[in-house]
Amino acid sequence: GGSYVDMGPLPIPADFTLEAWIHPASANGETYVLAEDERNQADGQFRFGLSTTGKLFFMMTDSSGSSHGLYNGGYLLQSPAAIPIGVWTHVAAIKNGAAFALTVDGASVATFTADASFVHGGPAVNFRVAARADTNGTAANGAFDGVIDEVRLWSQPRSAAEIAQTMSTTVPASSAGLFAYWRFDDGAGTTAADAAGGHPGTLVANPAWVKSTAF
Repeated sequence: GGSYVDMGPLPIPADFTLEAWIHPASANGETYVLAEDERNQADGQFRFGLSTTGKLFFMMTDSSGSSHGLYNGGYLLQSPAAIPIGVWTHVAAIKNGAAFALTVDGASVATFTADASFVHGGPAVNFRVAARADTNGTAANGAFDGVIDEVRLWSQPRSAAEIAQTMSTTVPASSAGLFAYWRFDDGAGTTAADAAGGHPGTLVANPAWVKSTAF
């Protein structure tokens, strides 16, 4: 609820899949599972989290600040139901050109087609797990209250069937298209290794290492 993991500036692939296991402890406003985003910055928004009603959502903008329809007075790529509190849930967001999708526990729950294919753009902001940057660029905003495990960023869109097949097991670090992979198996210290490459995370504001029961 105030701690996060900072991976530094990370290039977002043109097409991608974001995956994580989450265990929310409370529903307290809009919170972020993964973000490379700064509050009140129009360009370069990139956030995956839970809305004020507890529903899973994803939103991003290009270098001009356009979401190409993903946001229009509210999030248009959003799960129909709230993510349950106090249990583990697997969540994923997929981009394939102009097509976006969300999965929950390996099943597709929402899709959206933007008005054009676009890429994330804007000033460099650090990639974070469990928060985004506040308006000063450093403090946490929308910090997630709960536990997060098995965060994966793929440089390719994955189908719901592919996500379901591997969500309940670790995957080889050499898997094709696996861009970054934080297993959070370190267990101690202030660094979270990136099993897939060069984006280790720094633990900020003393998040606790706990034993995962996600799978």
